[in-house]
Amino acid sequence: AGQRPLGLPMSPEDFSRRRNIWYAATLFAFLAHNFWVFMVLLAIVLAFTSKREHNPIALYLVVLIAIPPFFAEIPGALGIEHIIALDVPRLLGLVLLLPAWFVLRAQPQVDRFGSLLPDRLLAAYLVLYFAAQVPYDSLTNSIRLGLVYPFLEVFLPYYVASRTIRSFKAFQDVAATFAVMGMVLAGIAAFESTRSWLLYSALDDALRVPWLFGSYLMRGEGGQLRVQASMGHSLVLGYTMVIALIMFTLVKPKPPKPVPGRRASGSPSRLPGIAWIAGAGLLVVGLIAPLSRGPWVGAVAGLVVLSLSGPQTMSRLVRLTVVGAVCVGVLLMTPAGQGIIQFLPFVGTVDSFNVTYRQRLFDVSIEVILQRPIFGAYDFMANPLLEQMRQGEGIIDIVNSYLGVALRNGLVGLGLFMGVFVTVLWGIASSLKAIPDKTSDEHQAGRVLLATLIAVMVMIATLSSILTVGMMYFVLLGMGVGYRQMVLAKLPAPQPVTAGRFAMRR
Repeated sequence: AGQRPLGLPMSPEDFSRRRNIWYAATLFAFLAHNFWVFMVLLAIVLAFTSKREHNPIALYLVVLIAIPPFFAEIPGALGIEHIIALDVPRLLGLVLLLPAWFVLRAQPQVDRFGSLLPDRLLAAYLVLYFAAQVPYDSLTNSIRLGLVYPFLEVFLPYYVASRTIRSFKAFQDVAATFAVMGMVLAGIAAFESTRSWLLYSALDDALRVPWLFGSYLMRGEGGQLRVQASMGHSLVLGYTMVIALIMFTLVKPKPPKPVPGRRASGSPSRLPGIAWIAGAGLLVVGLIAPLSRGPWVGAVAGLVVLSLSGPQTMSRLVRLTVVGAVCVGVLLMTPAGQGIIQFLPFVGTVDSFNVTYRQRLFDVSIEVILQRPIFGAYDFMANPLLEQMRQGEGIIDIVNSYLGVALRNGLVGLGLFMGVFVTVLWGIASSLKAIPDKTSDEHQAGRVLLATLIAVMVMIATLSSILTVGMMYFVLLGMGVGYRQMVLAKLPAPQPVTAGRFAMRR
């Protein structure tokens, strides 16, 4: 009692509560046999659990990752086809994040939304998103798709994360939650890979809801299954595993500091360090299992940024180069390694048509964007130029989030969307520069956030913001805003500098 579970910076009470909500959500989904029964049971448990949860974002992530975002429409009346299409992320917004928003906005010490530059850029993007839809759709559908859904899936995750994650303890708590859920996903992914069985693939039929995702996807001539776990798609699983892996570095145990004047007795226990290495290995397995190459590139980018943003940059760079060279050498010298190389992006030959498709999609999308470059076109999918990109499944897959934003909302929308990322990254980088102790916990948290967001920006260049992708990066953006405000609050106040009868502040 009182010890941290699994050596993670999470109280036993928080760990037990979040573990139990994962159990409950999973059991409800598999045993309810009716979507609405499942949603009602989950809402009741969430409402009860949220009263004892001090970190709503951590609880949000547990449930967001636990169950695929199946949805069903609540029927309407008086000429309205349906009121809302409800899924787990929107239920979380209504039951968990909306009450937190009401509490936060009533507190005078909490920053008013719009007082920070990322707030204003996000607000402008959401306004443009809604305005682009109104001329092409009915008022009720515009309100649903352009206001209600972005409010629940974009604004609330960003706002609550940016206003509640403002201490190192809170950052570690969210990082530990990501890591634990990543390990759960990795275990499920390993089972699916060895058994060639997608555990969640039949859940939509059991809940009696339509579902466009969850189908069996193979990679390579041997037909290696691309596993999905509870994320609905192998790319989304890989994306989530990258975030969990980089976040896990924030909870890496540190050796105890020697106490002056006291002689150490015996050798310190290495169990926490060994457990951390085992956890990191499990997360790597979960990253490899989906056979999604975009996340692999994102993981490399994030880990490089993490290594180069800390102290002793040159030694870290040398170690990273040596490890990379050794790995490449092993791959080149063994038959198994040669097979693995064929799966790698840029150099491998397995499913190379996916790379070709992305290249053609970029070229064609640029042509479409140039037709309506300023504000884009809400109905861009009807553009005849895009017809050549229709795949055998009958869909045009915009596997690039930046292109998706530019096609729908033009260069103005893309500028606002990327502006949120850039301003948050700039705030984190400025905070890292301002922190005098480069070995402090706060500096480490900033490095992890910076690396995670860079990895996300790389990954969404090969991944559309489907399923839970957008919710996760808006949580991370909110955490970046919270981190900047946390560091500013700890920095010494600027002193007035007087010159004659004028006074300036540094």
